[in-house]
Amino acid sequence: MATPTPITDEQLAPFRAAMQTIRTPGTYDKVYNDECVFSFDTPFSPGGLYVSLSNWQGVSASYLTSHSTKTSSPVYVLIKKVRVAKPDDPDKVKEEPKTMNDLLQATLPENRYDEVVSPH
Repeated sequence: MATPTPITDEQLAPFRAAMQTIRTPGTYDKVYNDECVFSFDTPFSPGGLYVSLSNWQGVSASYLTSHSTKTSSPVYVLIKKVRVAKPDDPDKVKEEPKTMNDLLQATLPENRYDEVVSPH
């Protein structure tokens, strides 16, 4: 594994200047971290979803520049997730669904996949 390069003060200067715009969401504040406010991109999209740390709106990479200039939000966090198929358990006996609810539960994506936050 490669050794990370240290960050210099010159590289941190723009981030430190923007620290005053970062806010923590309160109890009744809505954080839009599940879908882009302009398109249908989600954290599962190839580019992920950028969430503004000043107004908590989620935007895709294609709308990031326009959103940043319109809202004056300089700092974003990238949320990127991938779905990984759950491994089949060879010891588990496969039984046929008996009811319609059993069939629906077996086909739900959250029962067939694990969500993994991907490092970037």
